Amino acid sequence: MDALKAFRQTSINSMICNLTYTGVLRSGESKFSAELLGELIKEAEQGLAASEETRDKIKRELNECKYRKEEMRTQYDEVISWTQLYDAADLTAKKMIVANLINYVEVSADYELHIDMNIDLALFGIHLNFCTFGQEKAA
Repeated sequence: MDALKAFRQTSINSMICNLTYTGVLRSGESKFSAELLGELIKEAEQGLAASEETRDKIKRELNECKYRKEEMRTQYDEVISWTQLYDAADLTAKKMIVANLINYVEVSADYELHIDMNIDLALFGIHLNFCTFGQEKAA
């Protein structure tokens, strides 16, 4: 964000320098045509608009990252709490915990498993090769 502010200020300063150089700000009149001055102003405005578009794009990306981070944090906290409960639980409680983590399981005719989890295991670096998960299921 600071870089964008600096770029914007540089664009404004550049326009002021150009106008000063052409004599507009010194005497109120210019030796150069109104077309040239109009072009300088238009270029500065275009640079400003481009930097504002870039700033808005970066803000949107930052907000998306913050949302994904919060979503991952929530899932991580949930998994940690389930693992702590699982370690201390008896067999009946362990079955209930697993039932909360798994939405459904399909077994195909060739015994391939498709497990739809309530959490995204890939976020935690867990990859099981003997089955497919969630959206990865082949049609």
